[in-house]
Parts: sequence; C-alpha cells; structure tokens
Amino acid sequence: MNRFNFSKEDLEKGASALPVVLLISGIIMEVVVSGLIVAQLLSGSLLSEQLATEALNIARSGAQDGVNRVLSYMDCPNPVYCPAAYQVTIGSRYACVNISVSGDLITILSQSSVLTREKTVEVVLGVSEAEGRATVQSFKEIESPASPVSCS
Repeated sequence: MNRFNFSKEDLEKGASALPVVLLISGIIMEVVVSGLIVAQLLSGSLLSEQLATEALNIARSGAQDGVNRVLSYMDCPNPVYCPAAYQVTIGSRYACVNISVSGDLITILSQSSVLTREKTVEVVLGVSEAEGRATVQSFKEIESPASPVSCS
C-alpha cells in the first residue's frame, strides 16, 4: 500500500536526511548557546567595572568632604562639630569618613561600597598651625586600610 508511489530506493535515500538535519541543528544550537554565554560574561564584567567606578567616585567625594571639614575647622577632629568618624550621603549612596591626627599630619580615610565593590581613598594633609595652612601630601586610592573604616 504505497500511496505516494515511493520506491524502496527513494525511501533508503531519505533515511540519511534525518541524522544530517539533527547534526546541523545541534551545531547551530551549540553556537547560539556559546554566544549567549560570552555575551553574559561580557555584560557582567562591564557592570562590575561600572560599580567599581561608582564606588571610587563616592569615596573620592567623601574624602573631599573630609578635606573641606579640616579646612573649615582647624581643630578637627572635634566631637562637637567635626567628628572623627562620620557618614556622608552622596546621592543615594554614602561614604564612611574617618579623620585622624598624627603630629603635623591629618589622615582622612573615605570608604564606599556599591553592591560587591568597595573602594577606599586616603588623603594625607600636612598641617602647619603656626602658618595656619594645610597642604595635601597625597590623595590616592588604597587597596585596604591598615585600620578598618567605620561609620559612627
């Protein structure tokens, strides 16, 4: 009952078409999946870099706020109007700022965290009370501070 009038030879020729189609579609699927994985990895690294940049900018802003406080109040840190540890809000984020004095040097540590990225900026000011001036010795990002930065 061959309704379509296919010969036995025609049926044997068509039997090899199914494995070829399956092989080609398997290769196409593998290329698509690997492309999606590469795209996901690239977008993840770009997001990570953007978060690190945002954390660094917030930490720099906190350090600049600390410098402004020291310049405004020469007897900083003072528990009344210039605390040694405080939190400054920048947009929807915040930075923890610590001010410490060691002789003629004032060290300001500012730390910010955005999701998984944490950045710390250290500013060292040289203070001359006789002349009434402060000079920036260094303003740099550091890997991890010797003492942890805490917000009060």
